[in-house]
Amino acid sequence: KVPCIVYATEKQMMPRILGWILSASVAGGIICTISRKGMAAGILAFCLYYFLKGKFKKIVALGFVVVTLTLFLSGYAVISGRFSRDTFDKQFAGKWAMTYAGLQMYKESPLIGLGYKGYYDNFGKYFPWSSKGKYDAHNIYITALTNYGLIGFIPFLCIFLYPLSAARKTLKAGNSNISDSTPKDLAVVCISSIIPFMISGWFAGGLFYTPVVIILFYANISLFLSSKNT
Repeated sequence: KVPCIVYATEKQMMPRILGWILSASVAGGIICTISRKGMAAGILAFCLYYFLKGKFKKIVALGFVVVTLTLFLSGYAVISGRFSRDTFDKQFAGKWAMTYAGLQMYKESPLIGLGYKGYYDNFGKYFPWSSKGKYDAHNIYITALTNYGLIGFIPFLCIFLYPLSAARKTLKAGNSNISDSTPKDLAVVCISSIIPFMISGWFAGGLFYTPVVIILFYANISLFLSSKNT
């Protein structure tokens, strides 16, 4: 949603003050969740958008805001605890264990996978000591590879790679070959939506099971792809 809000604000599709309020609300919501991947994805989305638009001064301004907020919030134990070395090490070990288990599950059926929610249903076999008998991989790539095998994993990746490739070609074409700037602008929205989503997907397997997230994600891609055909 971040790239769309910034784009709509720049194009004056809504009052500028409303755009700022929405951007601040999204940023505040991310901070309140104390989600590290959410914070990283949000910052990356803003930076990618301004970088691709060539607005480097805004990246510097964003960096200043981030550093200021980091220094201001670092004194709160609930936030500093989320970014401590011990927390990182513990959660990294857990993530790696679940990733490794997924790769072992994939070996059982490498071509067609274990079926819908294959990882979820087989979790207990690889983690018999866990208090949970069924649990997600918290990684959309490991989940897709385990559930759908290589045959399903390749088209799954195309959800990201095809629009990224198309958007890159649109930006590379430049304004000389595109009379309307809309496809190029929406290509920026597309790229700055997909890359943060892909990175978040490595740590959040539930993204594809959250309708409000996936609808917005597909909408950003669809807006760009439809602009190429108009």
